[in-house]
Amino acid sequence: MKCESLLIKKMHKLENLKLWKKSIELTKAIDPLVFAFPNEEKFGLRSQIIRSDDSVVSNSAEGAVRNLPKEMNYFLSIADGLRTSNNLFYRIN
Repeated sequence: MKCESLLIKKMHKLENLKLWKKSIELTKAIDPLVFAFPNEEKFGLRSQIIRSDDSVVSNSAEGAVRNLPKEMNYFLSIADGLRTSNNLFYRIN
């Protein structure tokens, strides 16, 4: 019971993270566009953007459930760096 309560608290913390919320919104908006890329991009840029978007979501989630602020900051830093890279992909294309 105590473990379940802790998990619920951590999920609540995740759902309040602005980076996580925005990355979910962006992933939902980008996926249809990326899948409209030509087939020759299937294993190139399309794949890279999808993996990178997913990594932003998963790293921000990983950071949110960490107990130590240093660990949380580490994962959120990775997620923010990936988000910045993604913005570059979107501007190039």
